[in-house]
Amino acid sequence: MIQRTGKSLRAAVRSRAGLTLLELMFALTLMVIGLLGFAQVLMITSASATAAREEAIASQAAGEMLKTIQSAGFVQIFGLYNGSTADDPGGIGTAPGKDFAILGLNAVPNDPDGLPGEILFPTVTGAPTALREDLVDARFGTPRDLSGDGVIDANNHAGDYSLIPVVVQVRWRGARGVGTYELKTMIANLP
Repeated sequence: MIQRTGKSLRAAVRSRAGLTLLELMFALTLMVIGLLGFAQVLMITSASATAAREEAIASQAAGEMLKTIQSAGFVQIFGLYNGSTADDPGGIGTAPGKDFAILGLNAVPNDPDGLPGEILFPTVTGAPTALREDLVDARFGTPRDLSGDGVIDANNHAGDYSLIPVVVQVRWRGARGVGTYELKTMIANLP
């Protein structure tokens, strides 16, 4: 049996204590790395849930706006929801117009009207009261005969359309940057 002297026993205890401290630091480091990873997963999950909620709000708002548009008298749809007040059916400034607010969504930065919702028709820049058949735009399915006269022309069909393409667009500043949602349809005046 080997006996240790007091000095060598203290050295052995000190050596073992140092190793325990090293093991403790290693364990704490691993725990911190694990906690940081878990926190990151929680943040990603939270952002995904927020983005999904925002998309649901945009989808619901676009659907509700489309129902509102369809409930208007067919011949008044364009005048009520285009980008001009000059042709409002009840007089200048009486129609809802093309832009609308959505509770729970914020407009994108630098949006001129500050509203995330917008109703779009096939018009050309600078002529918001001119409904055009000859506009080439896949979103509207144009060019297309909107008046039902069998001809696609460059005339203004705001007063004689029997088919009207509508895009309800929602753009918002969200959890993952700028979000966009579009709902597209054709509304027809069937006999």
